[in-house]
Amino acid sequence: MQLSSGRVISWCRSDSGRKWLMFGTVSGIAILVSWLSFALAHNVLGWGIVASQVFAVLVSTIPAFLLSRYWVWAKDGRVSFQREVLPFWVLSFVQFLISVGVVKVAESWIESTFDARSTRTVVVLIINLVLYGVMWIGKFFFLNNLLFRADRRAQKLAEEAAAKSTLI
Repeated sequence: MQLSSGRVISWCRSDSGRKWLMFGTVSGIAILVSWLSFALAHNVLGWGIVASQVFAVLVSTIPAFLLSRYWVWAKDGRVSFQREVLPFWVLSFVQFLISVGVVKVAESWIESTFDARSTRTVVVLIINLVLYGVMWIGKFFFLNNLLFRADRRAQKLAEEAAAKSTLI
């Protein structure tokens, strides 16, 4: 399959493409919030790597959930703790456990290889970025197909209404 700029632009304008791009933007914001939180806790407050990572995940999960729900998947109305917040936090916690596990395994290597605390911070951030990227695709599918799944009946009605409006 040949990839042309027209196809890429067309995909970006599609509902699916817009959702991926918006989710990518939310993820970028979450990474920035997480990195700043980690750097604050680790470099400024002097916390350990794991404690700083816990802090970063707790802080960054809040804007990630809100932006994903309201902006990417355009959910409005009352937030369901049991159906939305809890699964989102569980997913974030699982990602956190994977991240901490990898960082914990690498911690002795990081501390024995790099003298400067700021260099160690950068190395941990790079490790987290790679892990985040790997888990990003799975998270999108979980959110899109399970957590924030559109009501199929309402979606079909909206598509039919859009098709009728283009015919007029």
